[in-house]
Amino acid sequence: MSPASIALLGYLAVLSILAHCLFPSSAEVDFIYNDFHNAANLSLDGSATVLRDGALQLTNDSNKIMGHAFFDSPVQMVRGNAVVSFSTAFVFDIVTVGSGGGHGLAFVVSASKVLPGATAEQYLGLLGKNNMGNSSNHVFAVEFDTVQANGLLNETDGNHVGVDLNSLVSNVSEPARYFTDDGERNVTLESAEPIQAWVDYDGGAKILNVTIAPVTVPTRPRRPLISHAIDLLPIFKQDMYVGFSASTGKLAISSNGTQGMREFVAEVASLGRMRHRNLVELRGWCKRGQDLLLVYEFMPNGSLDALLFGRSADKFPSPATLLTWEQRMTILKGVASGLVYLHEEWEQVVVHRDVKASNVLLGADMGAHLGDFGLARLYEHGADPATTRIVGTLGYMPPELTVTGKATRATDVFAYGTLLLETACGRRPIDPVTGVNLLRWVRDHGVRGELVHAVDERLAGCYDNEAARLVLWLGLMCSQARPETRPSMRQVCQYLDGEEDIPEEAVLLFSDADTVDFGSLTSLTWSSCATMSVGSLHGGR
Repeated sequence: MSPASIALLGYLAVLSILAHCLFPSSAEVDFIYNDFHNAANLSLDGSATVLRDGALQLTNDSNKIMGHAFFDSPVQMVRGNAVVSFSTAFVFDIVTVGSGGGHGLAFVVSASKVLPGATAEQYLGLLGKNNMGNSSNHVFAVEFDTVQANGLLNETDGNHVGVDLNSLVSNVSEPARYFTDDGERNVTLESAEPIQAWVDYDGGAKILNVTIAPVTVPTRPRRPLISHAIDLLPIFKQDMYVGFSASTGKLAISSNGTQGMREFVAEVASLGRMRHRNLVELRGWCKRGQDLLLVYEFMPNGSLDALLFGRSADKFPSPATLLTWEQRMTILKGVASGLVYLHEEWEQVVVHRDVKASNVLLGADMGAHLGDFGLARLYEHGADPATTRIVGTLGYMPPELTVTGKATRATDVFAYGTLLLETACGRRPIDPVTGVNLLRWVRDHGVRGELVHAVDERLAGCYDNEAARLVLWLGLMCSQARPETRPSMRQVCQYLDGEEDIPEEAVLLFSDADTVDFGSLTSLTWSSCATMSVGSLHGGR
């Protein structure tokens, strides 16, 4: 996807902010939040909302909007004639799209939860052009801004951290970075990666320190980004409210490239929150030239495709790397478990749309991890998917996809059926040399009562006959032409785990053309698939 014609959509997510906001013990105020599921004392307005995973999102993909989140109860910030010391640490995540004019977010200490006159764009939802610099504002903010608005706000560049007192003209501004023992490192605020921030004020010394670093940095940098002498007494009243403010800027254009990027970023933000032992963990995304790339955790044993077929289509792996039947069964069960999570157990239904051997990655323990969600699409449980583009890989795509154009859970089931046959037989869905269709080839073995003859001959009979019959039958069962006749992935797991037995009278129906038009039918029964001699199994046990 090329980003060249894509306009900025603003900030899509500000994630997990205000993880820890600590004030002196004498003030009896100590906020600690790992997420905001139970943040009943949080006051939200504008576009601010708490997402299903507990993240606090301040803005979305609309232009010129703002969102605020404040704690309901005020904090005593002044005692006697001095401002108390305070500190806060939080993690935020800014996701932007394109290159057209969004802005940023700010940690705020204000005399009111309502910010009169506040506007979006370069004002960050804090102030507006009519009250800039007014001493009656009583607003202190540390801003994280990705735009150098107009050269009049004392901003160092378009990726900076600044300190604001009653005005968006920053008292001090520094390019976003952090310091190490051997130098400095730049931080891209709109990288879509989590960034941790620390804001500390020493009321006695009247020194403000601001520090940032990516969350991947294991310890807090010893040198702050900003260390500035500031007397907050003229700004603070005795009681102040603590929270966050954010805004988006203008949208330059709108286009079908814009819609595509919006869907892409939304998917990355959502899919990145998923955690399952049989899914590859999505770490983020990045641009390389004109391409947008997803970044996953490293899987040391490569793909199932590589282990089954070697590094090219016409080359088998050496006997030393041949997967055993037990390993194949473990891999197939793992992929099935991951698909159950995607289809039924996460907050939304995820249709993967590209289940295949090359997208099954193997960890250090040879455990299966389903990866590459680049084609995945999300929709709410119980709703119809709206996607109408035909995507996928030849040999794994069901016949109805060419008719309806809509991917569903049954689409993934069909692809998983192909994966079952491919893994058991050691053959590709469509042979690159002969053009033989694997589904028809296995089906024909079953019709002749020789289903287990289709098992990978390189195993030399070292497999369990009943398990092999089950895997091949399930592969055919999942690959039936009509989507309503296919089992769910949960049912597949139950069969594979032995929690449910296939009835002896079970029948599969196939058309000669393997299309949705059942003109000439071929039937295959579960019981007939067992009628084969032991001697024909080449030493099978």
